[in-house]
This record gives sequence, structure tokens and C-alpha cells, in this order.
Amino acid sequence: MTDTVWREFDAVRLNAILNNPEVRPWVADAVEGVIDVSPNVASRDNVLLMGEHGGVLFFKLTNGIYEAHTQVMPEARGAWTLEMTRAAVYWMFTRTDAFEVLTRVPQGHIAAKGAAEATGLSYEFTRPMELTFRGKVRDVHIHGLTIQKWATQADGLIDRGQWFHRRLAEEAKRLGITEPPHEDDENHNRYVGAALEMAMHSQPVKAVQFYNRWATVSRHKPVQLVTFDPVVVKFDIGRLLIGSDDVEVVPELAEWRI
Repeated sequence: MTDTVWREFDAVRLNAILNNPEVRPWVADAVEGVIDVSPNVASRDNVLLMGEHGGVLFFKLTNGIYEAHTQVMPEARGAWTLEMTRAAVYWMFTRTDAFEVLTRVPQGHIAAKGAAEATGLSYEFTRPMELTFRGKVRDVHIHGLTIQKWATQADGLIDRGQWFHRRLAEEAKRLGITEPPHEDDENHNRYVGAALEMAMHSQPVKAVQFYNRWATVSRHKPVQLVTFDPVVVKFDIGRLLIGSDDVEVVPELAEWRI
């Protein structure tokens, strides 16, 4: 999923898109002259994710909350843009502190509205006469997506959760643990898959918080973060070492199910 986008730390490619004659008229609140978002991209609080034909600049509003602005080349509008924006949201929720993504849709910007809704961001409220778009001051509609809602619909999470449980079964066999695993649970796979993606990408605290919210409501046992580097998580009475591309049960594990 995230192979479609990557983080960039300079604004050269994004600036070129913003100033493209076919794109520039659709940029809301644009300044006079050449647009240059280099200072915004240079700030490590913000995150620029780029793909082959465009990208998304996420402005950090406060801890865990980002505002997304998408710009792509005209020929990439449509299916490619949708795939890219979904990959960008996946990247943000699994590789940063983001718990919520927002975007601003100017009144009359049909493409922006469609892209926001297709990516899963739903309407929340309207700010009257807030920005200039196509030469007029217009209302702006705020759309948002929380990590909890994202987790119910994002592609790839169930597959990741199934992979995780297969690895636990392999580790149990290696260690001689004979107690059978729980039955396959699609909902559990989805949430443990999301949490594992976070833990594997330098967000172990967020992963544990996210998973434990689900576990508590679902009558599962919560987990505990033991160490950050390496990432070790305690579940039941055992410990799980989580790397960037694999998981391993530590030898003293006596109970392996979560």
C-alpha cells in the first residue's frame, strides 16, 4: 500500500505542480506570483508525501492532527490520485503520530469534494466565507477521518493481521507450545494488523494505545510495551520482539495467544 508514496524533504517537485498553468487556477488562497511552499516542507512538523505524479502535504495542526492538501498533475487525476491519497493516509496513520486527518474543501470545488469522500474523509462542518477560490471568497467545508474509522475500511490490514497470526503459530510450533490458537477473526486481524504496522514503523506507543482501545472493548487482554528499542511487547505472560519486517516470540514465552 505505502509503496505508492514516499516522504520528500524539499518542495521542488510540489512547487512545479502548484505552478503548472493547468493546476494553478485550482489552488485555493494562492498568493500572487510564484507559489513556493519550501518553508512549509522544510518544517519537520509537516509531512510531504509524493508519488510519481503528485502528492499530499500534511500540515501539523496540533499533536496527532494533520490537515491534508493534495496536488497532482492533470493527467493523473482520477484513479491514480485516489490510490495515491489512500496510500498517503495509510502512511500517516501507521508511520506518524496522526490520529486524525482533516482537509478543507472550497465551495464549488467538485474534484476536491469527490477526492476527500473517496478517500474516506466525511463532512463535519462549514466555515463561511473563509477562503478565495477561482477569484471569489467562498465557504469552506471541513472533512475529516479518524484513525478508528480508517481502520474499519483500509485495504491491507486484514492481510497483515492474518500474516501476524501465522507467524505466531510458527513461533508456537518452534517453541513447542501446543495450546491451539483462537479461531480466525477478521475484525481482530484488521485491528492487530493496523497496530503491527505502527509498531513496525517506529510508532510502538501509538500501536499499543490503538490496540488496547480495541482489546478493552472487545474483551481481549490488553498488551504492554516493555521496551522501545528494540520494540518488545508483553501479552498475557509472554513477550514479542517486533522488528521492521518480522516478529519473534522470546524463548521464555509460555502463552502466545492475543
